[in-house]
Amino acid sequence: MVEYDPFLFYEDPYPIYRGLRDEAPVYLSPERRLWVLSRFDDVQRAGRDWRTFSSAEGVDIDDSRLGPGASSTPTRPATTSCESCFTPTSRPPPCGGSSR
Repeated sequence: MVEYDPFLFYEDPYPIYRGLRDEAPVYLSPERRLWVLSRFDDVQRAGRDWRTFSSAEGVDIDDSRLGPGASSTPTRPATTSCESCFTPTSRPPPCGGSSR
C-alpha cells in the first residue's frame, strides 16, 4: 500500500504520485488528518463541488493552523457575475465614466 506524506522530500516523487493514482486515488493520511486526491478528474470535480468539498475549516496543512478565510479563493462563489472577479479598488470606472 502506498504511503504519502506531503512534508517529506522525495528525490523523485513521480513513483509516489503513480502509486497514489493507481492504489489510492482518494488517500487519507490519518497522521496529518489530510485527504489527497491524485486523479485529475477527481480534483476537477472536487473543485467544482463546493457543497461537498469545503475549505470552511481552513486550508493549511502545517502547524500554523490557518482558519476559515485563509484561502484567497472562497469556498463558495460570491456571485456568478464577472464583477465578483474585481476587488473594489481594482474595479474599472462605470461605463461612460472617466478613469482620471
